[in-house]
Amino acid sequence: MNLIKDKNELALEFPKLTVYRPKFYSLKYNDNVTYECGCNNSHRLNDDTILVFSMARPGVNFLFLCPKGFYSMVSVKGFFKTNAKTLWTCKKKIFIDYMDAIGMAESIPDPRFK
Repeated sequence: MNLIKDKNELALEFPKLTVYRPKFYSLKYNDNVTYECGCNNSHRLNDDTILVFSMARPGVNFLFLCPKGFYSMVSVKGFFKTNAKTLWTCKKKIFIDYMDAIGMAESIPDPRFK
């Protein structure tokens, strides 16, 4: 897991995947599929307190926001035996600062993500 410390580091990681427009996604994964978060906790992919900001390609990747204010880009692999791996994570402020720097902060429709 790569812990991003500022918007410049995020600027190097974020463009590696094609991130789709923010919208609500519903996940139906097994309860034991978890990812490591920057808040030093593991979260279930289908936890109701975890917000799914967006999907990213290639592969199956999700951008999550945890209740403690950390964004995490998580790669999900497998069908019968599903695994989740955190590609990077950062504090909410760093993510919003980056989005603002690239002129995309206003495109985030849901205030819970700001």
